[in-house]
Amino acid sequence: MSNNQPKVSVIIPVYNVEQYLRKCLDSVINQTYKNLEIICINDGSLDNCGAILDEYVQKDSRIIVIHQKNAGVSDARNKGLRNAQGEYILFVDPDDWCETDLIETAIEGFKDDEIDLVYWGSNIIVEREISDEEFYIHQRANSCYRNGKYPTTGQLVETLTGRVSNKLFKAEILKNYNIKFPSCKCFEDLFFNLSYYKHTRYIYFIRKNLDNYLLRKNSAVATMASYNNSNSAIENLFNLFKEIYAEFRQNENLELFDKLIFRSLFQRFMFNISFLNKEQQDHYITELRTFLAALDKSYDWSQNEDIQNILNGEFYKYYHLQIPYYSIGNKLAGIFLYKNERSRLVIYLLGIKLSLRLKFLDWRKEI
Repeated sequence: MSNNQPKVSVIIPVYNVEQYLRKCLDSVINQTYKNLEIICINDGSLDNCGAILDEYVQKDSRIIVIHQKNAGVSDARNKGLRNAQGEYILFVDPDDWCETDLIETAIEGFKDDEIDLVYWGSNIIVEREISDEEFYIHQRANSCYRNGKYPTTGQLVETLTGRVSNKLFKAEILKNYNIKFPSCKCFEDLFFNLSYYKHTRYIYFIRKNLDNYLLRKNSAVATMASYNNSNSAIENLFNLFKEIYAEFRQNENLELFDKLIFRSLFQRFMFNISFLNKEQQDHYITELRTFLAALDKSYDWSQNEDIQNILNGEFYKYYHLQIPYYSIGNKLAGIFLYKNERSRLVIYLLGIKLSLRLKFLDWRKEI
């Protein structure tokens, strides 16, 4: 490998994952792309992770291990960012593993100077019990249906998964704009991604699964919000909504928030609220309506259909039109599968594809 190839910093936060850690580390050190530094932050693990990391330091000089008291995944990743020397940043979770050609394939996307982010698909590996509906949602969210170069628009951002581990970032952007993970224990990846997207010109997509995303027992995803404790998720998401809005308002970027960030947050809100009962849904819709009614009037929000639907009390009608595959499609698995793609409703009926043009679904606006 030529010495002029850019260095990639791989950041791995580690906490109590001794049964998965070796597979993860092996998948990184055996990458076909060799110019790496592998920063592992042992976040106060109580199991054998620390010893495993120290063992791997002896195996590979590219590995850097930082031991610290438990401070959470955001703090661990931020410490990795502060120590990273590479031109590009890859985050790998310690219970996942990479395909051997992940970095070599991904870094090709940066040959175009306008590309600020590379994005790929992930294989979903299931360890715990999971419903067909949850698996379908994970699989859909972590697939990559595009290929090549796309401008970063609000319409595009709303379709992207909130994970950071299926993306390759530019260290220059992260450092120039002081982008880091927040202290919240939920949606920290989403916050990080949205903070990065607003400085992104073009995204390069690879229609290939380059990493393996494990849905394991006792993981953050398994115990979090979206499925087992949706009330907690919506509370965390609502706080994130307010925090990001406040940041954009302070920086006088309300138009960018409206056209690039708002829709992505709103999509997550709709998804998580679907797991609540009617009483809880009514409570959070009222809270959301109050928040939206108090948005800064120096910016014209009247063209944002999401906001207008909430303020006009049409949420439930509007909501069910937007995400039919979260409910009906999965309950009729094997007979129907619904896909909402831009202004089309695509129905697969016994293997026959039907495509319906629905102009009222064409609500997404590009910047």
